[in-house]
Amino acid sequence: MLNPFVIALCITLDIVFCLPNTFNKYEVKKVSTERVNIGNIVYYHDLDDDGYSEKIETQLNKFGNASYVIFNSNGDQIDQFNYDTKFPNKYQRIWFQDIDQNGYSEIYTLTVSQDSIFLGIFEPLKNHGINRQRLYVDTIQIPEKDDYGFGSIRTNSFYEIHSDWKEIIFSISAGFAANPRSIYMYDFENDKIYKSPHLTNPASFSHVLDIDGDSKNEILINTSAAANTIDSIYSKRSDYSTWLKVLDDDMSFMFNPIEFKALGAVSVMPGINNKNLIAFFKSRQSNVEPSKLMVLNNQGVILKEKELPEGFYNMFCKTLDNKILLPEYNTGTVMLFDFNLNETQRFQINKSGFGLYYCDLNNDGNKEWFLQHSDYKNATIYSPDFKHATDFKIADEGEEFLSRGYIKKGSQGSFYIQQENQNLIFSYQNNPWYPLRYVMYFGIYLLVLGLIWLVLKGQKLRLEKKRAIEKEIAELQIKTIKNQVDPHFVFNAINTISEMTLADNKIEADTFICRFSDFMRQTLQSSDKITTILKDELNYTENFIKLQQIRFNNSFKYELKVDDNVDLNFKVPKHVLFTYVENAIKHGLALNPNNGLLKIEIKKEEQGLVLLVEDNGAGLRPAKKKKVNSTGNGLLIMERIFELYGTLYNRKIIHKLQDLNDVSKGVSGLRVEVLITKSG
Repeated sequence: MLNPFVIALCITLDIVFCLPNTFNKYEVKKVSTERVNIGNIVYYHDLDDDGYSEKIETQLNKFGNASYVIFNSNGDQIDQFNYDTKFPNKYQRIWFQDIDQNGYSEIYTLTVSQDSIFLGIFEPLKNHGINRQRLYVDTIQIPEKDDYGFGSIRTNSFYEIHSDWKEIIFSISAGFAANPRSIYMYDFENDKIYKSPHLTNPASFSHVLDIDGDSKNEILINTSAAANTIDSIYSKRSDYSTWLKVLDDDMSFMFNPIEFKALGAVSVMPGINNKNLIAFFKSRQSNVEPSKLMVLNNQGVILKEKELPEGFYNMFCKTLDNKILLPEYNTGTVMLFDFNLNETQRFQINKSGFGLYYCDLNNDGNKEWFLQHSDYKNATIYSPDFKHATDFKIADEGEEFLSRGYIKKGSQGSFYIQQENQNLIFSYQNNPWYPLRYVMYFGIYLLVLGLIWLVLKGQKLRLEKKRAIEKEIAELQIKTIKNQVDPHFVFNAINTISEMTLADNKIEADTFICRFSDFMRQTLQSSDKITTILKDELNYTENFIKLQQIRFNNSFKYELKVDDNVDLNFKVPKHVLFTYVENAIKHGLALNPNNGLLKIEIKKEEQGLVLLVEDNGAGLRPAKKKKVNSTGNGLLIMERIFELYGTLYNRKIIHKLQDLNDVSKGVSGLRVEVLITKSG
């Protein structure tokens, strides 16, 4: 695992995993950003079936009434249509359908005037096309809060329009007043509007198709319990329950509504070959009734059901390969079921998801999955099999999506998302870098391998340099050891022992021999070390001082002071204190045999650790004049050791010598200050 090739492979895999969309199979690019007047809603639709979408922008005209402006694919205004009625709410919904199958789509609008709802139809790009205004639909019971909910042909414009419908079908669901809440069908040929019974829950339709084989379309409905109190003259059913309903071709209930005694939502879609129905109940009160999938026949009998774990479900649809898809957003899990409700597969999606939409975003005939994130700033597009994910940023500031959909541009297209006063247009297409991904991955691997090789080479050079420095320090310290155990020192020690023995000073001789033996043992044991801790350095130095006191018949005294805040385990160069103490005795106190005093002080300051050695000997100048037994290289060796130590451990060591000789003050001696700075 420590092989550079293996390390490079692991790092490369991490890099590839964290790469943005550079090597994804698909890429999303922002094509443009258009400014939209506050309150206006933008739609795109190919009104004349020429392969290019026109832009339709809804607005309020100068009278505050509903209006929309039409622009061609080049952005030039080609028409404007004004109503003498108002949009029912801020969403200004319009819909498109080619009811007469002439290749020109009509624009459908629901508007209100006081308590009346009207349907408007206009075929803008056809000369003498359809133009029907103020088709009375129904009367609204207006509550204290002016709250209308209007559904219609595929409210979310990412859904596709079924242009082969022969009727105009839409839904109206009032809010707190709860009336009307119905599905409506406009018979275009007979200019007549049919209305379903009151649906209790706010509702919209999901599918219009023949499910009973009578060649007439039935209407499958999505409902959501709103917990409103409904006047019994409109509905005997409770809005605190969720109702599963299907409308027959005559706008009556195909079977008695099925009640789920919990707040929630229910969606219905056809099974394979339009046989049976598949329903999904999404519970908001799982303690009362859990979420579930169901298979029903055309008479509303539940043939099979599958209870689902508690979670956040916000979609239910059928894939192109006839699978039931159900995403759970809390865990980011997409589940696929067959039409017997057996789970067949799972996929993981981004947990930031809030809504999943099934739509063809690149006009290739395959529908992609568009995952809207809950922050409205980001989104993810998944390939039909969920194997390829493309993340992209919508905008820096997230707002509610007012409109979204696909823009046809011949063989190439784009999609748009409107947030407040900006309309953002994106392209979704094959990534040209995708076929080269393995070449790029291999290039990344080689680059990482090269960097690792350089790092290892640098480490090797640093280690070699470190070893060279350590070797030189060790060699220099061996020289200091040789100085310490030179023949003069050993002979003097032996002579001292001999004199004590002849004088019959057995106790002192024994003490001296023990100290001398201990000193030599410490010297030899630490001969292969270049550093030591302060505590050991102090013990070693103090042992040496006591040996010298015996040798010189206690002709000098010493004082050792260590501040309480000093760390005795602090690492220092070996002999950093001993060398200066040895010099003080050899070159200072040895020349001043009467009342000699050696002072040693260790203290911690802001700059680092300070070692002070002071004697009242002859000082610098007499020491230069009078030669003593010495190689003369001790201090020079220590200077070189300090220099190498600083390079090796990133600690600078500064030492100063101060001559204390002052005849007028009767002071003599030498003061040495050593500062070991902090690392860094």
